[in-house]
Amino acid sequence: MPNKTLSDKNDIKILVLYMINNVSAKMTEKVLTEILITSSFVDYFTLSEVIEEMLIAGLIDKVREEDESVYKMARLGYESLSQLENRLPLFVREKSMAAAMKVLSDFRRKEEIEYSIEEIKNGCIVNCSIVDMGDKICSVSMYVPNRISGELVIKNFEKNREKVYETLIDMLCKKNEEEE
Repeated sequence: MPNKTLSDKNDIKILVLYMINNVSAKMTEKVLTEILITSSFVDYFTLSEVIEEMLIAGLIDKVREEDESVYKMARLGYESLSQLENRLPLFVREKSMAAAMKVLSDFRRKEEIEYSIEEIKNGCIVNCSIVDMGDKICSVSMYVPNRISGELVIKNFEKNREKVYETLIDMLCKKNEEEE
């Protein structure tokens, strides 16, 4: 599959419109930038210029939603996309949507973790929790000798949360073979 950067600003504008129109998530600057940089079709500086041009041209609007700035399609953006969407090669659309799924999954995963480090007399207590739909489904607290160790525990918990959860469930819920 070809892997090249889009060089024509008009193609990048079409891609931005395509992503805002087809990704069913709040399209904040951070989300949009992360998706398009991950897709490898545009660099950060060009993307920033293009978004500013699109705002000025009235293709997109920047609105406040729940204390965040979100990009929305303007009427002119919808009209432009309906006429020009097919100008983007299929592999660009597919790779960009795959990047969107990966980025959004990563963002959601980070939102599913709660953690804290409490300093105590001879070290720290690290608290890590997995939250699903607002409910805390798993919580682990452990002693570590210092804050650096605590930050490492948190980083590894975030990275391996599914494995930690599955291992705990397996170990705590299986019947002890010695009791049989």
